[in-house]
Amino acid sequence: MVPDLNAAIGQTDVRLAATASALLAAVWLVIGNPLVAIAISGAPLALLIAIRKPFQLCLVFVALSFFRLHEAFPQLYAFKLPLIIGALCLFALAWHVVIERTITPVWPTELKWFAALFAWPTVGMVFAVNRAVAVGYWSDVFSKIGIMTLAIAWLMRGTKEINQATRMIVISSALVSLVAFHNQLNQVGLVLGGRVTVGRNLNSPLGDPNDLALALLLPLSFAMTIAIKRTGAVNRLLGRVAVPGILWCIIATQSRGGLIGVFAVFAVIGMRMIRSRLLVAALGAALILVLAVATNIAVRPDLGNSLGGLDDSALDRIRAWHAALNMAFDRPLFGVGLSNFPESMYFYSERWSNFRDMAAHSTWLTVLAETGLPGFIAFIGMIIAMFKSLTRSMAKLADANAPQIATAMAVSLLAGLCGFCAAGTFLTQAFTWPIYIMLALTVAIGRYAEEAKAASPINVHTDGYRNVRLGALASGARS
Repeated sequence: MVPDLNAAIGQTDVRLAATASALLAAVWLVIGNPLVAIAISGAPLALLIAIRKPFQLCLVFVALSFFRLHEAFPQLYAFKLPLIIGALCLFALAWHVVIERTITPVWPTELKWFAALFAWPTVGMVFAVNRAVAVGYWSDVFSKIGIMTLAIAWLMRGTKEINQATRMIVISSALVSLVAFHNQLNQVGLVLGGRVTVGRNLNSPLGDPNDLALALLLPLSFAMTIAIKRTGAVNRLLGRVAVPGILWCIIATQSRGGLIGVFAVFAVIGMRMIRSRLLVAALGAALILVLAVATNIAVRPDLGNSLGGLDDSALDRIRAWHAALNMAFDRPLFGVGLSNFPESMYFYSERWSNFRDMAAHSTWLTVLAETGLPGFIAFIGMIIAMFKSLTRSMAKLADANAPQIATAMAVSLLAGLCGFCAAGTFLTQAFTWPIYIMLALTVAIGRYAEEAKAASPINVHTDGYRNVRLGALASGARS
């Protein structure tokens, strides 16, 4: 008698279903939250989405981590979305790199510098002034930055992904700007006489007006570029709608460092888009005047006159810089440790400002103070390599007559990087998301540009863009 194979398979399915249901019921019984059943039931689907759409999942994670959308919209906060989506992104990256091997990791110069920058403070945690603080920051923030930087750099494969990343950045920043407008209108989370913030009640990084201003510089460069260049009607509309909102939000923070960053972004894009240098200079001078009037910085209560004509904010910033240099001189090898500047300032500052000054107010000095001279060299090397990579990418994209959306991303990243360097001289964003998102996209657009120049033929994708796939580009792409 031949056994009925279909019946056997059916019996196996029944057993598996019964076992899974029993396990689900047991977990539900122990935890007692009905949402657990829904979460466990949806886990296989979530893993499948992570495998099939890894880059899109990374974009969602960036929207949550960079733009803090779950804090801008508190209704999302309780769902722990960054943790869940971050875990799915890590699973997807491991699946494609290790198991399926559909992605070959590449290590261009800027990523090598980043690897050195990541490794040095990781080792330096052992020697931190407050080891618990350093380890906590590494596990909560910096480790995620390391993983997601590689994920985005390796997963962005072609024109379609470039377009998606551009839209995500612009739309997310527009949403943050809307929340900021709502907060100012309703007097929510305002500090120092009216400086706008987002998510301050949740201790969000965007709850500091200076950090909010710096985080919006990269989206401003993207929105401006797609508003000007021929990147499609939808992108142009998004850019033209987003630019005023993002610019208003930066102005409402009354951040002087942010305004310097805005000027740098406008200068780079103006130099790329306008042939007349005289006209660019005239527009730049007019922009400085308009921004100075619009921000009305003189009314900030923390800018009262002090010694030698310097306001209180400027004096506190100088004291913070001096403390950072003292830390670097005292601990030149590993610095005071990740996120240990606030913990250490009391011991290295000549004058303690009633716990007011809890940051170095300089990205460069933060790196020097917290990671020592080797970490500072790695950070500077990474920045220089990014500038060189973006310059090469723009030249290659021009030679290949690449799609405008790819050129727009390269220009936006260059403008955003200049804005970051200018504003970062006065703001503290050394080990937070903005620069590392720029790094990941710089690596990705560099791979794209090299393949675009070498690729033949160029295929037409259904979304109307010429889509250059990067699958052929492997570890030998660039040194």
